[in-house]
Amino acid sequence: MSEELQQALIVDDDPSIRAQLSRALQAKGFACDSAADGAEALQRFHRGHHQLVVTDLRMPNMNGYTLATELLNVSPRPLLVVLTGVSEPAIVRDLLMRGVDDVITKPCDLNFFAAKMTALTECEQRKQAGPSGSLLMSDESVRARQLEAELEPLSLCVSDSIRDLLKSAGEAIPNPSDELSSYVCRLRKRGADKQHHLSSGLEILSPVTCLPVNRQSLPVGSPFKMLGIEVSASSMRLLHTRQKKEYLALRWPSLTEAKSWRHAIAQVQSCRPLNHLYEIVVDFVMLD
Repeated sequence: MSEELQQALIVDDDPSIRAQLSRALQAKGFACDSAADGAEALQRFHRGHHQLVVTDLRMPNMNGYTLATELLNVSPRPLLVVLTGVSEPAIVRDLLMRGVDDVITKPCDLNFFAAKMTALTECEQRKQAGPSGSLLMSDESVRARQLEAELEPLSLCVSDSIRDLLKSAGEAIPNPSDELSSYVCRLRKRGADKQHHLSSGLEILSPVTCLPVNRQSLPVGSPFKMLGIEVSASSMRLLHTRQKKEYLALRWPSLTEAKSWRHAIAQVQSCRPLNHLYEIVVDFVMLD
């Protein structure tokens, strides 16, 4: 997110929910204001012009549906998210068709909620920056931040379970050899085979801890490390001499946050020989 704090307005008639949501967003760098109903929210919005408004639907005085309708007509309008216990598909569809940016059903994980709000605001900042946004940071940095924002909700959903799965392994698993890293660097520089030119994702050269698991996220093998050579919002490419497994629990260093990690459950889509290595392509999935 930018160095300037994003202003968020939390609207809910339950003070405990307002407090919880505010704390979650403040931990991500937002400055938070709150209101107990739609009427109070409109007053506060017109005084503060918040970039993000998160509202419940069922509230006294003015409900969230009416508030959303009012704010959708404001120019420039804020990002608008409805957080509600009402799970009626027709209402959700109507809100999204009218222009609401997201509808999240209560109860929800606070970390997941905060990550989604961060991603929404960062995407909006990039839209507003337009082509000149590339002057503020390198293309690689922009891609890394965008990728991390898109992957973070997935990572938060599975990080605890993957940490538990890998707890016994710790850091005892050896990294891929320096010779392997050197070979991959030479392979990338040659670029003789255009099929292996890394252009669709963000290039990394980092050890990725893997654990073979089944659809129930139960281990079916021993943990090991592979060399990550590319990662996108939907998949990752890995190089190693091992054969494929159907599903892998993955852990790798964050691309943008020091001493932070990303986690995912991935399904192996392809595995083919690449000289003495295997190129393995995995898609990130949410298992049942």
